[in-house]
Amino acid sequence: MIKQNQAVRLVIAAIVVLKSVSQLKRSILNISGVAESKRKIKLVVKAAGKVGSINAEVGQSLKKGEAVIAIEAKSKKELYKKAKIRLNQSEIEFKSTSTLYKKKLASETDLAKLKANLSSAEADLKQAEIDYLSTQVVAPFDGYIDEILVNEGDYVSDMLDNSPIGTFVALELMITKAQEVADAKIRSLKPGLRATMKTLNGLEVEGKVNAISEVINNTTSSFPIEIIFANEAGKVLHGQALSVKIFLGGKQAHRLPQSVLVLNAQSGLEIKSLDAGNVVHFNKATIVDEKPGYVAGHHIGAHVLKYRRKAAISRTKR
Repeated sequence: MIKQNQAVRLVIAAIVVLKSVSQLKRSILNISGVAESKRKIKLVVKAAGKVGSINAEVGQSLKKGEAVIAIEAKSKKELYKKAKIRLNQSEIEFKSTSTLYKKKLASETDLAKLKANLSSAEADLKQAEIDYLSTQVVAPFDGYIDEILVNEGDYVSDMLDNSPIGTFVALELMITKAQEVADAKIRSLKPGLRATMKTLNGLEVEGKVNAISEVINNTTSSFPIEIIFANEAGKVLHGQALSVKIFLGGKQAHRLPQSVLVLNAQSGLEIKSLDAGNVVHFNKATIVDEKPGYVAGHHIGAHVLKYRRKAAISRTKR
């Protein structure tokens, strides 16, 4: 009960009607990732020996077939040269004897013997070439040297030992690996979604979501994903950090202040709106984007109610 001469504080609230028209709000997922080559292999030697020369440096671009490392193999090189000379001689002898045979000046036995010698010389040259080329490590495709694991003078084992002497990568097709997609966002992703990636120096490339893991990373509490993109002229390097935007699609939403949202009895979000007959309706709502404040709901009308608290005034009861 209010006593006489007691001060009374009154708070006056006003109802404000906001006009709102829904608009298409495009959702974007911002994450970070690291660029990796889609094609990356370990370089191995086919013949054991001492590293005679290293013909490329880390980061150097090479065309397919260009030399990376050469193993010292003077004896194999000499055998290759001798095999070429022998083949040349065998070809001359066989051609000469064939001419004589046609003139009936050489026997069929002599011709058959020289033909066998020619076949043997061809096989020997082929094997000598294989042995010689096994001392050369060349670029398996267009790309660049990612790492060199040996120095000149080192002794290396052959490919059976499976010890790599370097790493070679291609840059025409790349993937971005990201580990930051939280559980709440992973269901919004699907393969094929458009994505853009930007390097720290401002270079931007475009790709699409390629793979989405169904197993969470317990360390980061997020899901790994892959985005594939074409890398023209090899502008993005293997291992380069990227900021990533994934375009999740659009949804019709109203841009409204969060003060229009109220909690219902089930702790869900609602918005009060007026229909054409000035009847108030309670409509379920979801926040699409907290900044700058996009709200979606199936029945949110064009007129939204907002309660605004006016300044309090004091009166004295007499």
